[in-house]
Amino acid sequence: MRENPARSCPNTNILYASYEFFEAMCSVSSCLDPVLYIVASEQFQRKLLALRRDRYKRMCCRASRRIGVIE
Repeated sequence: MRENPARSCPNTNILYASYEFFEAMCSVSSCLDPVLYIVASEQFQRKLLALRRDRYKRMCCRASRRIGVIE
């Protein structure tokens, strides 16, 4: 189309819209890749698991069977 602008394809608008959409998707993917890499890392998952365990310890004390913060 750039070489011969006299020719026009009936699907030009659809092709342009799909090009713009996929270009935007590639940009979003480039931004999300580092975030997904961090979330998928083993160290992050260990920290998240430790945080969940900490939260559970504060909610329930198994020794005294009391609910509340462990002192």
